Amino acid sequence: MRAIAVLVLLLCMSPAQAGTRAYLMNGLLGEALTGAAMNELATKFRGRGAEVVIGSWAQVASFTADACEHRADHIVIVGHSLGALGAAKMATGVRACGARSVHVVMVDPPVNSSVGGGNAVNFVGSFGGKISGAKNIPVSGHGHIDIMYDERMQGRILQAAH
Repeated sequence: MRAIAVLVLLLCMSPAQAGTRAYLMNGLLGEALTGAAMNELATKFRGRGAEVVIGSWAQVASFTADACEHRADHIVIVGHSLGALGAAKMATGVRACGARSVHVVMVDPPVNSSVGGGNAVNFVGSFGGKISGAKNIPVSGHGHIDIMYDERMQGRILQAAH
């Protein structure tokens, strides 16, 4: 009986399992243009048990600092337009602070850029921006804003984020 009590105590004292933290970044005017799509995506990530933070590409520094505080978690970073460039920058910073499980998904960045490390996917849309260090996947048939509202694209984003 005493052995069971000790085992229960040890289990209660063991560190919590790492979770998933998803950071979703809109681009310029993103809240107005793609905010509803990001909210839909956030709901889907939450349905998979992730803690979700939604914001703007301009919040890269604060998002990176937060992710570094949770570097034991599985970090997912999704960005659209300028948010895609912010996602690439954030992923590089989060990997530099020691996070081991980082997946970044970029959607239709306006210009070419780069990302440090693996597990990066860039869906190349109408703006045509490619990301060095990422798997660049051409996506046609969508406008720059519509791509975020497409249910199939949201599924592809979720799949790429693991």
